[in-house]
Amino acid sequence: MSWTCVGVGVGLALLLAGPAGGADAAHPQDGGPGERKPVPLYTNEDLDRVSARRGETGVFESETVPGPADAGDARVRSSAPRGEPYWRHEADRLRARLRPRRAHIEELRARIAEREAHPGLTRPHRAGRSGSGTATSASSRETQLAQWRARLAELEREVRDEEDRFEERARRAGALPGWLR
Repeated sequence: MSWTCVGVGVGLALLLAGPAGGADAAHPQDGGPGERKPVPLYTNEDLDRVSARRGETGVFESETVPGPADAGDARVRSSAPRGEPYWRHEADRLRARLRPRRAHIEELRARIAEREAHPGLTRPHRAGRSGSGTATSASSRETQLAQWRARLAELEREVRDEEDRFEERARRAGALPGWLR
């Protein structure tokens, strides 16, 4: 006979043994089946009463968080809920801060579109330059176009990242999406 069969047999015997091994067995501290000890209810008054002696518990003394009356504390200011006027103002500030970058993005887009629409147009050659420069100017134009595209992608990524960070901060603070528009 294997140990597994013995274990199953003993477990089955205990289940069939009756109330002494079953779930309905009375525990001496309970007072009987179905009867439970009352759960203590603690109120704020209880906490106020014992808070003066919290240092005696052996737990390190912790700082208490000041109430909203202490508006000068930076922690309170950063965690206090802010309403619609605050988030609309912050969204306006972000748009104002991003306005020069957006203008630069539009300028680069216009340059790129113009260059792609008229690839043969070049700037007038400077005096003192020799040679036709057709092959050089074509590769130079492509190089400049690639630089403009890279700069455009970089500016768009920066703007998108700043907007995403702002929206995430607002979302975590509980601001509604309509407040940011």
